[in-house]
Amino acid sequence: MSAHEVIAAALNGCVVGEERPGGGIYVEATLFLDAWAQVALEALATEGYAVVKLPKPDEIDGDGQVYFDDCDIRVDATSRQPLDIYLYGSAIVVSPDLLRRTAAARLAAAQYAEGGESGE
Repeated sequence: MSAHEVIAAALNGCVVGEERPGGGIYVEATLFLDAWAQVALEALATEGYAVVKLPKPDEIDGDGQVYFDDCDIRVDATSRQPLDIYLYGSAIVVSPDLLRRTAAARLAAAQYAEGGESGE
């Protein structure tokens, strides 16, 4: 499901109106909500926000270790809160905040590379 479909489905659940047989609302309203969802995503993008579907872990082992990105990122679920995050085979430990800021910078660089500052 795309991000705008998720938003439209959430909006669909908030609309009070005549239900059709089998559930849901009439197609005209559904198309309207889909358009609202697309407008919401475009407004976020205009302000510099990116909506990204997060991947599931690659592996969760029996020792409380959770792996992402072909096992280049390891979260130690047995450590104190916030959990320790290790990059590239345990050589580098980073905080969730630093990892999130680095990920955002990488997304911005990818968008810039694909079409300039606005990504167009």
